[in-house]
Amino acid sequence: MSKWIKCSEQYPNEDTLCIAIDTEGVYWTMHYTEEDFYPDTGDICPNAITHWMPLPEPPTK
Repeated sequence: MSKWIKCSEQYPNEDTLCIAIDTEGVYWTMHYTEEDFYPDTGDICPNAITHWMPLPEPPTK
């Protein structure tokens, strides 16, 4: 199982989809590209992202 990673310590690899949490405690599915996080919903995240983690592995059949 993945653990939360502090943005102050490490960022995802370029062009990565991940789960992130912002300063208000809101969880987002984010796309990390061009050295920034972008919500995959097309919304705007009004707060700074503090932590992220890789997406979990999909279920097996």
